[in-house]
Amino acid sequence: MTNPNIWAPGTSISANGTMKSEAFIAYDGQTEFTLTAFTYAVGTGSLYVFVSGAAQRAGVDYLETGTDRFTLSEGVPVDTIVYVIAFTSIIAEIPTIGITPADIGTNLYLKTDASGTTFDSKTATQVRTDIGAEPSDSTILKEADIGVSGGVQAYDVDTLKADTADILTAGFAATPYNAGIKSSGTFTPDETSGNFQYCVNGGAFTLDPPINNCTIVIQITNNSSAGTITTSGFTKVTGTAPVTTDGYDFFAYITKCNGFSHLAWQALQ
Repeated sequence: MTNPNIWAPGTSISANGTMKSEAFIAYDGQTEFTLTAFTYAVGTGSLYVFVSGAAQRAGVDYLETGTDRFTLSEGVPVDTIVYVIAFTSIIAEIPTIGITPADIGTNLYLKTDASGTTFDSKTATQVRTDIGAEPSDSTILKEADIGVSGGVQAYDVDTLKADTADILTAGFAATPYNAGIKSSGTFTPDETSGNFQYCVNGGAFTLDPPINNCTIVIQITNNSSAGTITTSGFTKVTGTAPVTTDGYDFFAYITKCNGFSHLAWQALQ
């Protein structure tokens, strides 16, 4: 059949691939149209046909009868504009979700055309099928993993949250943090190491208040090299400063709140 007049063939734009278009001015009763500007993959949902601006339904209003042709189900009047667009080379990668060749034609609208190319028939985009086998049970989180060692903690209404007010109905224990031997410089306690700490006085050093608002208790033990502990930066210091006698122990009770800080010394012998 002689092809009718063609208007504006081969218009293309880039949209992560190529969209081609072609327009025909039909003769009276025409149903068959042959493309000259591009070809498309039959059965991939990549061809869109419009008659006088109205979108046509694939398989109902027209049939894809070849990679370079299509047929309307009814003839159109003379001088009708039939406009066609097709996505001819769009490639879209999808996340690794274990798609295998067995999924083609059953999952995610996947179909394979005669050339072996896999498409998502709903979006007319080519997809990859070389992304590995189905994930194994060892890599999938299952309900049985909840609440077991190495799995996920089950929901617990009693979980204490950092930004939610709550009332505790039980106490807690803590393991004291070993702050090491202090023999020079400045010791600035850090509450992130724990609210209960201990250290050895192995030489003269300076004790500063912590940077953040908190309460810290430090147990200090003198060794044979113990030196004088001076303080710096505290708003208030009470109690008798530790002596340097070997083997003596002391508590340093430190509180900081709203820019104010207090150190209370207590000898333990």
